[in-house]
Amino acid sequence: MTYRDDLPGYRLGEGSPLERERIKAHLESCPDCRAHLEAYELLVRDAREEPPALSIDAKDQIWQNIERELPGTQPSLWSSLSELLGARWQPALGMAAVACLAYVVIITNTTNQPSAPAPSITVTENLPPKPTQVAPKALAAVVAELSQPATHKSLDVAPGVVARTSKRSKVRKTGTVHAPRVELTAGDLLAEYTRQPKQEPMVIQTPHFEAIVRGTIFVISVDSEGSSLSVAEGKVEARRRGKSIMVRSGESVRITDTPDTAEDTIVTPQPAEQSAIDALKGLFPEHQAAPVSPAPKTPKMTASPAPKRPVLSPRAQLTSARKAWLDGRLVGAETQITNLLKRADLEPNLQDDARLLRASIYRAQGNLKEALVDLEVVAALKRSQSRVAAFELGRLALEQGRVGTAERALRQVLEVSENDVLGEEARFALCQLLTEQGSNDETMGCWEALQDASDPSLREKARRALEKP
Repeated sequence: MTYRDDLPGYRLGEGSPLERERIKAHLESCPDCRAHLEAYELLVRDAREEPPALSIDAKDQIWQNIERELPGTQPSLWSSLSELLGARWQPALGMAAVACLAYVVIITNTTNQPSAPAPSITVTENLPPKPTQVAPKALAAVVAELSQPATHKSLDVAPGVVARTSKRSKVRKTGTVHAPRVELTAGDLLAEYTRQPKQEPMVIQTPHFEAIVRGTIFVISVDSEGSSLSVAEGKVEARRRGKSIMVRSGESVRITDTPDTAEDTIVTPQPAEQSAIDALKGLFPEHQAAPVSPAPKTPKMTASPAPKRPVLSPRAQLTSARKAWLDGRLVGAETQITNLLKRADLEPNLQDDARLLRASIYRAQGNLKEALVDLEVVAALKRSQSRVAAFELGRLALEQGRVGTAERALRQVLEVSENDVLGEEARFALCQLLTEQGSNDETMGCWEALQDASDPSLREKARRALEKP
C-alpha cells in the first residue's frame, strides 16, 4: 500500500495515534516517502516566501539599460538646415548667423539698466493624499453586529461549519466539502468548525495571514490596514510569510502591513475582551455556560444552591476530553475520561473508545503500567475496538519486555485477519519477536508469509530476514 496520500495530513498533525505511529514507522524504512515529505515541506515553504524587493541601485541599472537600448534619434538644428538648403546656400547661412550674433552683443552692451529678474515659478507635485488610518473595529462591536439577524448573513461552507458574515463582508468559498477553504478580503467572519471524518483542517485566507482551523469557535475581521483573529474555544494557527503562531482560547492577534510587521515576523497574541469572548460562546448553545441564579432577597443567612451545569451527553463528554488531550491538557483530559467511565448510561463502544483514549493519555504521561491495563481490558472484551487495542497492547508490551503478553496480543490481531494493514503490521512485530527468541520453523514461516504483504517495505524486510544465515 502507499502512504503518500496521508503525508500532508501527517505533516499537519492529523490522524489517530495508531495511524501516526504507522506512518512514522513506515518513514523510517522508506527513503522514497521521506524524500516525498521533505519535498512537500520545501514546496510549502517556497510557496509562502515572497520575492525580495528591488534595491534603488537595481532600479537605476534597469533605467540605464533602457536608455542605452533607446538612444536619441532627433538631428540637430544646424544639420537639419544644412540638409534643407543644400551646399549652395551654406555660406549665406553662416554670414546670417554671424550678423545675428553681432546684433545680440550690441544690444547687450548698450543697455544700462539691469534686466528684471524672471518671475519665479513654484512647482507643486500633485501627490495623492495620504490614506486615512482606519481604527480596527472592537471585538465586542463585531460580535454584536454578527449577533443581530438584520446585520449578518449565513455562509454555507462545508459539513461541520456553522458560519456567518457581516453584510459588508467580501468573502468567497474556494474549497470543497473535504477541504473547507474561504477567502476573506474585507469584513467579518464568525464560525464554529466541528471537523468531520476524512475532512482536512479549515483554511481562512486573508490579505495579511492564513488561518488554519482544526475545530474551534473564532472570528476574523479584515479592514484596509490589517486583519484580526480572536478565538473563543480551542486554538487557531496563524501563518504569515513562513512564520506561524498559535492563538488559543481567550486570545486575539492583529497583523498589519505597517513597517513594524513588514519583516518576516509575527506579533504575539494578547488577551481578548472577556465579555466579547463570553458573548461569542453564547452564540453556540453547546458552549454556553449555565447562568448562575442570584442569591434570594430573604433575610435568611442560608443561600440557595447555584443551579447545576447541564450534563453533557457521553459522546459530547468524550469529544471534550479528546479536545483537551489534543490541546496538551493531559490532566484535565484524564479526569474527564475517568468521570465518563463512571457513568451508568455509557454505551459499550464509547466505553472502549474512552479506554483507548485514556491509554494514549497515560502513554503521553509516561504511566505505561496504567496504559497496559486499559489496553488489556479493551482487548479482552472482543468488541469492535478490541483488535486495535490488542495491536497497541502487543507493541507496548514489547517495549516493556513482557514477551508473553505481547505474543498473545499480536496473535489475537492475526486471528481476525492477516491481509489488512493492521494484520500485516502485527505479523511483522510477531516475526521480530520470534526472531529474538531464536530461529525455528515457525519464525521462517512467519517471514515467508510476510513476503506477500501489500506494503513494499515489509516485503523487503522479510526478504532480508530470510537471506540471513
